[in-house]
Amino acid sequence: DAVEHLVEGEGCFLQSGISYDKKSGDVINKVTLEYALDGRAGEPRRVITLTPDPDPLNPAEWATDHSRVSAARYGTHAVTLSSPYVWEDKTAALICELYVVFHGFVWRVLVVAVDRMRSWVQPGMVVTYTNEDLYLDSQPCIVTSWEMDDGGAILGLTICEDPVRDRRST
Repeated sequence: DAVEHLVEGEGCFLQSGISYDKKSGDVINKVTLEYALDGRAGEPRRVITLTPDPDPLNPAEWATDHSRVSAARYGTHAVTLSSPYVWEDKTAALICELYVVFHGFVWRVLVVAVDRMRSWVQPGMVVTYTNEDLYLDSQPCIVTSWEMDDGGAILGLTICEDPVRDRRST
């Protein structure tokens, strides 16, 4: 749930154009996780891979809509992670899936100035942002930065989108 609703022109004013949090080559949509570390051998007992193009004969590989959509947009980009603390298969799978959700897309970011009535909003909070010129209508955003200003605060916002589920996301 959003803690504040920001509307362009109503105590909220766009300070930047839309930019992006990373380059398309920096996305990750294929994640291999090595886990269940064997204490004696120092090697992982289990390895799983979330990939946009799984091998149907390999039960340790699977795909999600997020990995497929990301790969279709940006190509396949991989990372291998390891954890000595993960032992459960479901936990390992969730780590891979969330990694792709958060790192598999290029997120849009913008900066707004807000008046004193809205300057209490802090990084990590969810707000909605409406700007007719940008075709954003109550778009959920995460506040990623906050700086005090003479008339209120300057907020950095990351636009929350789910390209798999959103009807309109760019």
